[in-house]
Amino acid sequence: MATRETIVVPGTDIEGWINVEDWSKDGRYLVCDRSPHLTLIAVDDGAMTVLADSVNLGKGTLSPDGRFVTYALGDEGNAQVFVRPVAGGAPRQITSAPRGNNRPQWAPDGRAIAYQSPAGIWVVPMDGGAPTGGARLAVAATNLMIRRWTEAGLFYSQFTDAGQRAVPYQVVLEPATGRPDPAGVQAVPGDRPESTTTFAWSPDLQRIAFGHSLSPQVTVVSASPRSAVTWDLGRNGHPIWMRWSADGHAILYEPYSWFWRGEGSTVVALDAETGRVRNLFPRIMDAEGITLSADGRLMAYSRRAAIPAESAAVSGPSAGRWVEAVVVADTVQRAGHVVATMSSPGEGPFSAQVRPMISPRGDRVLFVRQQRIADFRQATPQAASLWVVDSDGRGARRLATAAVIQSAIWDPSGRFIGYTAKPEMADGSTVLRVLNLATGADTEIPLPGHIGRRTGLWRYVRVVGWSSDGSRLGMIVGEYFDSAWEHWVVQGLEEGGR
Repeated sequence: MATRETIVVPGTDIEGWINVEDWSKDGRYLVCDRSPHLTLIAVDDGAMTVLADSVNLGKGTLSPDGRFVTYALGDEGNAQVFVRPVAGGAPRQITSAPRGNNRPQWAPDGRAIAYQSPAGIWVVPMDGGAPTGGARLAVAATNLMIRRWTEAGLFYSQFTDAGQRAVPYQVVLEPATGRPDPAGVQAVPGDRPESTTTFAWSPDLQRIAFGHSLSPQVTVVSASPRSAVTWDLGRNGHPIWMRWSADGHAILYEPYSWFWRGEGSTVVALDAETGRVRNLFPRIMDAEGITLSADGRLMAYSRRAAIPAESAAVSGPSAGRWVEAVVVADTVQRAGHVVATMSSPGEGPFSAQVRPMISPRGDRVLFVRQQRIADFRQATPQAASLWVVDSDGRGARRLATAAVIQSAIWDPSGRFIGYTAKPEMADGSTVLRVLNLATGADTEIPLPGHIGRRTGLWRYVRVVGWSSDGSRLGMIVGEYFDSAWEHWVVQGLEEGGR
């Protein structure tokens, strides 16, 4: 603007948020995601026109001549691309392929629309608001995100493994004592994903379910006959943790995505044979890290609170939203009560990385407290502590301390707790321990050198699962920042691309 004056578009100073998706070339109109609507807003007077309801996060963009808007409609795994006249009229669906199509972009000359799917970037030729031919796959790639199509080319980002993979391992244990078998630590065999967030054994130990860190998928690998199936779950993907149902038919997990989209958290049941999913109960707002007792009747979770502004610079394992309280609730009535709070005197705040976990019998909850400091390289050997409290909120006791505690989990009997920690940051190495609640014995399990010497703050060994017979403890070895975005520009996309 010639005056360099900042103005507020009339009508947009409202509660909530408005995300600007596109601005018309003549500067007169904005296309905005005013959740949950895709809205056209006139810059001069703020007049708003709802273009579409329940729009997917795949944006909305105006054609170069300003006559049409394209957008993705539907949930992430099933979204389709539509075109609608800005002046009004029925939307036209221009894609139909399954597994989701989103983030559509007009070509600078208006002769095509590019959109992304799990297979890559597709281009469909357009004349005004109608396709003039079939879509073709222009860029074959996965885990990508279209950014913008300019005269210089189509700009997109691709999420790739930067070389440090999160690898699943297992520790063979004696179920009665929790002590390691001579077989010790070994890589989990089979056709597992290259980058794994969590995994779990079926009750008969013949199948393993893996969660992926780079895509919203769950892979089920069978030992006999040797086979693997991968379910693409869209917004129901990215499990935080996993557990099989007692009958071995379903995989229970909490999907990471729900909480961070402000829609609350729940536990999802994935049918291992069909890939169908269902929520076990309605989502709970301000909750994260829900875990269930073995019978599914009780749950524990973190209640979250916003970070105070003066603490925004805190980094390390306690960065992110703060845990305000640990809650135990009934899964049917969802009535719950607080068993531990952030403000307990002299005990320190909760860890933002280690979720509270209810015991298999539902009688106790483990949780971790982690002091928040600006530089975690200065953490003292008592900065983190592992706690257990009865499910009625009584009998809280501290079991162990370390500079950083990275994970903790119950064994199926509720007699042992496995956890990983960095005892002191001066050394920075990682240890794996099994704690006997009855005797207080805290046994260190020897780790191979390439695992134990995970000396950086962001390098971790995280326990994620314990087989139903108590014989195998599962863990993930990797780094918090093990992947990265690569940025690409494709030129000549309408003619074939280069």
